Amino acid sequence: LLSFTYLSIGINEISDQKRTLEWEGQDTKLARLLSLANKFDAEIDFDTQLNFDSSIKSFKVNVYHENDDANQGVGRIRNDIQLTYGKNLKSITRKIDKTGIYTMVRPYGKKIDGENETIISIGNLSAWSENNADGVREFYQSGDGLYAPLAAQMYPSTFTSGTQADQWIRKDLEVDSDNPTVIRSAGIRELKKNAYPAITYDVDGFLDV
Repeated sequence: LLSFTYLSIGINEISDQKRTLEWEGQDTKLARLLSLANKFDAEIDFDTQLNFDSSIKSFKVNVYHENDDANQGVGRIRNDIQLTYGKNLKSITRKIDKTGIYTMVRPYGKKIDGENETIISIGNLSAWSENNADGVREFYQSGDGLYAPLAAQMYPSTFTSGTQADQWIRKDLEVDSDNPTVIRSAGIRELKKNAYPAITYDVDGFLDV
């Protein structure tokens, strides 16, 4: 992947992580880099420096932890910039996608020893739960599963009296690790990302920054 002329690794926030990955088929180098970042829960950007004659001086790919509660990811928070509708912005369109919601995740990994394969679950880890800003439990672990009870109330999987006992939209998530702590962290991250509708904003505007 680094056979591009001048391409090298710049910032690398995930240098301590290791994976064994395989791909089949043919992809462009850019598609393969994006896929690689996704498999490491990372974000990437490119830093291109030119010589005075516009030839390439250096071409670096920077790797950041994926944006979450603890990491910024690509980009910077710009509190010094204010966008004004009707001045900088012509239109704002919000799209809400509920098709990918799930409210319960069962993450698991695999440990391969020769021809033997063992499923690794999170059931033996200590209890985990997390409250929202109002002090209400929003996520928790029970046995091998991770649950989002508030999201399940808003988006139940069934609506009949005979099925009220199981309102969870379940997803089984295979994680490329045999470490239960890593497996649970990946499950928590995916549950938080998908327990509520995906909301995107399309903005038509301009700001010279």
